[in-house]
Amino acid sequence: MERRWAALTLVVGAAAWAFTVATFLVDFGDHDLAEGFALLAFVFGLFLAWEGGFSLWRHHALASRQKPR
Repeated sequence: MERRWAALTLVVGAAAWAFTVATFLVDFGDHDLAEGFALLAFVFGLFLAWEGGFSLWRHHALASRQKPR
């Protein structure tokens, strides 16, 4: 995965987490559909944030190994 796609994945994952937090902090009344979407966004955001963060970490680790000594 390229660095820009990894960064975008990390940002989208963080946005999904922010949506989850906003959904549970703001009372929507009896809207179970919004809470269902929030739980889906939580799982999806967790996966995206992990994938993006891991890819960025891997790029950094590989780049630090390739530096001339």
